[in-house]
Amino acid sequence: MKKLVLFLSFIFISVATFANGIKIANVSLTGQNTTNQTTKIKFDVSWNNSWRVSAGPNNWDAAWLFVKFRVGNGNWQHSFLSNTGHTAPSGSNITVGLLAPGTTFNATTNPGMGVFINRSADGNGTFAVTGVELLWNYGAQGIANNAAVDVQVYGVEMVYVPQAPFWAGDGATIAQNRSFRQGSADNDPWYIASESAISVLNASGGGSGTNMTSVSDYYYLSQAATASTGEYATGAVYAIPANFPKGFEAMYVMKYEISQNQYIEFFNSLTQDQKLRRDISLNQTGGPTGSKQTDVQIYRNSFSWPGNGAATFATTTNYGTYTDEACNFLTYADVAAYLDWASLRPMTELEFEKAARGTSPVVSQEYAWGTTNIAAVGTATRYVLADEGLPTETITSNYATNAGNANWYNTWTNTNSGGPFRVGVFATANSNRETAGAGYWGIMELSGNVWELCYSVGRTDNLTYTGAHGNGALDGNGDQDVVGWPAITVPVGLRGGSWYSNVTGGVVNELRTSDRSSSSTTGIRARAYDTGGRGVRTAK
Repeated sequence: MKKLVLFLSFIFISVATFANGIKIANVSLTGQNTTNQTTKIKFDVSWNNSWRVSAGPNNWDAAWLFVKFRVGNGNWQHSFLSNTGHTAPSGSNITVGLLAPGTTFNATTNPGMGVFINRSADGNGTFAVTGVELLWNYGAQGIANNAAVDVQVYGVEMVYVPQAPFWAGDGATIAQNRSFRQGSADNDPWYIASESAISVLNASGGGSGTNMTSVSDYYYLSQAATASTGEYATGAVYAIPANFPKGFEAMYVMKYEISQNQYIEFFNSLTQDQKLRRDISLNQTGGPTGSKQTDVQIYRNSFSWPGNGAATFATTTNYGTYTDEACNFLTYADVAAYLDWASLRPMTELEFEKAARGTSPVVSQEYAWGTTNIAAVGTATRYVLADEGLPTETITSNYATNAGNANWYNTWTNTNSGGPFRVGVFATANSNRETAGAGYWGIMELSGNVWELCYSVGRTDNLTYTGAHGNGALDGNGDQDVVGWPAITVPVGLRGGSWYSNVTGGVVNELRTSDRSSSSTTGIRARAYDTGGRGVRTAK
């Protein structure tokens, strides 16, 4: 972390450059109002590969910006922002994200947990603005006017997904995919046209066409011939509650999977007890069984924490530190803790399908980039990496020009034992959706790299999810504490496949958008070399 400390009248600021490409610099405080007990946090922000388009997907990318503070040498806390009074520099928009979006602002019970900043007009390339100002209600958090406070500004790249109906399931007949279908004899997909409750029925199905927009039958197919413990059986009759997010409503989705640097920045803001719980190197507290069990680099994960102080990156003789690679060895509990801390929330498997397919008609057996073409299907066409483990890691050979790119078992050759690639590694100035391996809206690595942790529509213990957002704080053990999120002991689903997904029957099924073969698994409470995740935020 690159750090600059500015000593001011009552506050000093830490400045960092973050691994997912967002750079925050020149932080200062201005306009302190000791009567209202507010102050503005001023800084510059930039990131590459930004866009806004009014045609096609009609969406944009954005940075989710939030602030942490500590008084003296105390614990880090989440800063409560005002709902007004922020300054958006020319060429940008700022939208406040409340703790409970769509409800009335309250400085203490429903504050601004962060802001989205994005382009105000169509364009693409590097986005950079100077003089962003966020109004912090420090008095609402009991902070005195003359307190000595350390402040840290964080940023996460996000993608706006508009409110729109979409299809879930792809009409495929392959049994092992277990995709959403309208009936026992009807492979047509579900059509999600609202956030209303869904009645799942034991019906044969209407058989009225793959991309029909009037669907009355929703049929459940368990992830295996025999339902896993806690999962509904094939043909079960039940309801998906209205509060369970279905993907119809507008949302922001993390552009990339949680990177190793993002996880370390999160980890280093925790207390010692919380770190013991979230340690993915040694897992000393006896929590979820860990597969890494080392502080050295393995499976392209270089997270290193000796048991005290700050986590760092373990280096190797021949490779870099893997700061920008997707973070593997994450359980649901780890991902949920990160998202609670960042005031984001986990996604559901219906939201996952919308993030990948968008509003496009379904293509049978499609991957996240919307076709059935996939590169590097044999040993002769594997990728070769340059600058391995560095922020400049790129594909230098066997880069597909007419097929979708993704990191899966048959694709890596010179990587250090195999593992996640740098997030966004396939996107270039000349790539299209297919060759970049991107979802409809521009979200990266929804197929391959690391498994995406999603709440399943087929588990009663997942259907309690209400879509509430993280409150910026964890419990004393370092676990999420959001009312309405399933407990960390509850199994959740896996979608999208991983770098370790292999060929079954001549095709790589797990990477397909609608593959649900691990959607209600009971075996993911252990940390594994190919599980990670990303978060979303409701846009209201």
